[in-house]
Amino acid sequence: MIIEERNRSRILQEQGLSIPMSNRSHLNPRKRLLEDLAKEIQKVRQSGYHILMMMDANEDWTKSDGKQLKVFMQEMQLCDPLYDIHYDDEITPTYARGSKRIDYILMDESLVGAVHRIGTLGLHEAMFSDHVMVYVDIIEKEAFEGKMNRPVRIPSREFILAQTDKCVLFLEAFKEQAQTHQFQRRAESLRDRLQAMGATPSLVQEYNNLDKQIQDAILFAAKKTIKKKYGYCQSQNLGKAGYNVSFWKSINTMRILNMEIPESTTNDDKGSSFQPERGSI
Repeated sequence: MIIEERNRSRILQEQGLSIPMSNRSHLNPRKRLLEDLAKEIQKVRQSGYHILMMMDANEDWTKSDGKQLKVFMQEMQLCDPLYDIHYDDEITPTYARGSKRIDYILMDESLVGAVHRIGTLGLHEAMFSDHVMVYVDIIEKEAFEGKMNRPVRIPSREFILAQTDKCVLFLEAFKEQAQTHQFQRRAESLRDRLQAMGATPSLVQEYNNLDKQIQDAILFAAKKTIKKKYGYCQSQNLGKAGYNVSFWKSINTMRILNMEIPESTTNDDKGSSFQPERGSI
């Protein structure tokens, strides 16, 4: 191999360390992201479009720690129709075992009148995730003013329910995991103890642990079922050119950081068919 994966990781770490310490105190990734997003929103609006944006913001703008998101929404004049419609009700947290709402559907005020209904589904309902699904039903005539609405196709999934053979393989793989970890016996035992003693802290923790293991088993079975991905076909010359670019970028970075270039980086002892094209550094 020309550059082993551990060397690549070390180079990336060195690049991070090359940031002057004097500048690190000013780094604010969340602020930078919201600033970039604001610029994109302004660009889209200038093109004549309205904004309907879905986001996992990782903060609740109604709480004290969500000030940045709240300021962003005010500056961009974005509405939160779920809050506006259901502010009198207790809004469900949008992630597993959470206490806040961090997933949003935000939109221009001009689109709020087209909202037929908005809300959240239950955990694992409609999709398998540690977040709940937030949905909004839009009155198409109100939102698009009679213009043609051509939504994009649903992204391709690893497998669908119509593929009976893969569904069978998935169920077999999951049943094997369920038997190995004794999910049914543990769930029935937990149910009986909860009925007898109530939701004690230890039983709640046991429930959460069992829930996490079942999630992991489902993901394991799904990954075992899907077809292997071999990537896209490409020419050998294109692949070689890509390797050359990555190789010499790494070498230049190591030179800039005054790092010693090991001989194994340029001497291929394993008989690889790839040899980097030489250049001046």
